[in-house]
Amino acid sequence: MRRVMDVKKSFGIVLVFALFGCGADKNPKIVKAPFVEAIGVHKVSISQTSDIKNAFFQSPRRPLFAFASGILCRRVAGDPLPSGCEAFRDLPIHANGVTFYLRPRAGAFRHLREKPETDAPTTTAPIPLQVFIPVLQGVGQGPDEEYQLARLQTSDVRPSLVTTDRKWPVAACSKDRPTGTASCRMGFLIRGLNAEVYYSTGSSAAVTQQDLWRVASAIDRKLRTLIIS
Repeated sequence: MRRVMDVKKSFGIVLVFALFGCGADKNPKIVKAPFVEAIGVHKVSISQTSDIKNAFFQSPRRPLFAFASGILCRRVAGDPLPSGCEAFRDLPIHANGVTFYLRPRAGAFRHLREKPETDAPTTTAPIPLQVFIPVLQGVGQGPDEEYQLARLQTSDVRPSLVTTDRKWPVAACSKDRPTGTASCRMGFLIRGLNAEVYYSTGSSAAVTQQDLWRVASAIDRKLRTLIIS
C-alpha cells in the first residue's frame, strides 16, 4: 500500500511540473531594457530610467506566453521618489516599489477588467469575490482568466480574492512572514493586456478598498504609458 501511495505521489509531482513547464521554453528570448517588443497585438516600450528597474522582455516560441516585467518606483528607504513616480507619493507602497508583469490576454474575462470610469470607492472593507479557479487550467492554452486569477493567489496562505464595490481591481492580500506587513497581488486589464502587480504596504494595517483603488489607479496610469500601440 505504501509503495502504491509513493507512486501516486511521484506521479502527482511529475504532473505538476509538466503542467507548469508546458508553457515555457528551455531557451526563451530575453531582452533587457531598453526595448520595444510585441505582447499580443500591442507593442510595449520600456527604457532604462530611474523609475523602472530591472525591466526585461521574455518571449518563448508561443507568443501567448510572452511578457514584460520590471519594478516601478523602487528606491532606498528614506530617499525621495524617482522622477516619474510623483503619482506614488503618499500611497501605502514600500520603498521596494511595485513588481509588474504585462501579458497578452487569452479568452473571455469576467472578473479582470479595465479601470472603470467612475468615482473611487466610498466604503473601506474589501469585498470577497466568489470565484472558482480550476488549478492550472490556463497553463496549456495561454494566460486565460483562470490562470491569471490563480497567479494572484500564489503564496503559502492562498489568500482570498477580493475587490472593491466598483468591481476593480481584483486583489489577494496577506501578511508577510515574519514581519507582519501586508502585501498584495493585484490583477486588471490595460488596453486588453493582463497587468499583474505585486507590492508590500510596509505596514501591518489592514488594506482598505480606498487603498486598493488608489494604488491600482496609480499603477494603471504608469503602465499605460508603456503601451505605445
